[in-house]
Amino acid sequence: VEVNATLSNWLGIPVDELVGVSFLSLLDPSATLFYETRFLPALRLNGEIHEVALSVRRADGSALPGLLNSVVIEDATGAPASIRTALFDSTSRRDYERELLQARRTAEASEGRVRVLQEASMTFGQADTPSELAAALYAVSKVAFGATPSAVILHRDDGGYEVVEGEYPLLPFLPPDFLLAPIAIEMNRFIALEDIEQLEDFSPALAQAMEATRYKSMTTMPMFGETQPLGVLACFYAREREFDGAFRQLQVALASQAPRHHAAHAGA
Repeated sequence: VEVNATLSNWLGIPVDELVGVSFLSLLDPSATLFYETRFLPALRLNGEIHEVALSVRRADGSALPGLLNSVVIEDATGAPASIRTALFDSTSRRDYERELLQARRTAEASEGRVRVLQEASMTFGQADTPSELAAALYAVSKVAFGATPSAVILHRDDGGYEVVEGEYPLLPFLPPDFLLAPIAIEMNRFIALEDIEQLEDFSPALAQAMEATRYKSMTTMPMFGETQPLGVLACFYAREREFDGAFRQLQVALASQAPRHHAAHAGA
């Protein structure tokens, strides 16, 4: 019935083109169902409704996030005559809340990493042998990374490598010496293969083995003692994963913490 210039400017639609249009048609498609099934029934029941988050659609098709206040206006007989609606641009509020949510998630993730490292420190410190250290690292990695499965591969005195804890599912599909352990140790870095394309680029044989076992991504982290390599921690995932900086930092921290605490304990 009536529209002010502010809404016209926000939507990029002239006032005379807005007058006479159904308010429902101005809503973003994602908001129409909520408007019809929740907003209008509550408005009719209570006569007013406040600060409901709904997005309207601009002329260019983009969504304008807003907060809606609506009041039913009655005529002289008390019958509903019209609806007066105020729309507030909540773009800044939405962005602010998104930043707060991201900050909270970051803080929670950081707190979780610290807790994992504290628990790992206690567990590693109680390991007296390489086998006990491997078992401790395996247990911690399952909780910290959610890998299914994972394996701790240790360097043998004869120069070879052996899975001493957990499961390395690729062994039936690869040569016995293809554990990625020598490669990771030679490169001396965290190896993260997030999808089939990265697996193919790294090694076609590895990609085929991963497809045969239905795993989509994997990581391999080398561990070093004071004078020689100790082995690697390998983790496998049934879906493609993005290994972000926080994940990498935690795996690097655990892989470096395990031999350090073990060495200190053994020395004592």
